Amino acid sequence: MKKMIILLTATMMCVTVRAQEDKPFITAGLGTQASSEFFHGAGVSLGAGYNLKGVDMGLSLDYYSDGWGRDGISSISYMDNGTSATLGSILTLKGHESDFTLRLRLAYDPLRFIKGNWRHHLRPTLGLGYSQKRTSSFSDQVTAGTWMLQSNGQVQSGFELSLGIGYDFNITHNWAVGAFFEEFMLVRERDIMYLHARYSF
Repeated sequence: MKKMIILLTATMMCVTVRAQEDKPFITAGLGTQASSEFFHGAGVSLGAGYNLKGVDMGLSLDYYSDGWGRDGISSISYMDNGTSATLGSILTLKGHESDFTLRLRLAYDPLRFIKGNWRHHLRPTLGLGYSQKRTSSFSDQVTAGTWMLQSNGQVQSGFELSLGIGYDFNITHNWAVGAFFEEFMLVRERDIMYLHARYSF
């Protein structure tokens, strides 16, 4: 009887530890820039992948725009007295940037080795893929009494590398919530803090 109880306990521990492993998963997150200009912008991240013995392998699609929380052109004055027209100055004028990234994400959960732990997950992450950054800027100048407003746009794209770390807490064996910090190293040159949900099938 004692051997049967020990065997049953060991089996349950193995099942518990492996409850989040060897399964496909999907993730969804909302975030903002983590350091400079905190909350001046918002991003969304969607991902899907497979967990094999603690290793996450998956694809991630991310979009970020710093237009949220920023002012654009707030006021331009115009006066026409019939013989001449006058344009006033711009009171508030700022540029805008949006980022798009598609990449492969690899992560590993070292907390899987803690016996009986199935709720807590700490995942250092490496991301490799493609990013595109679109930047728009504005400038105005007065030359010989003539006021000019110029709009400039630039698109930069290429290979992207990101490093991050995330923490997940399992509410159930399928659902987890957590936070994720990520630093983009090349095209985007931005750090993002996400709050996200994860579902394992």
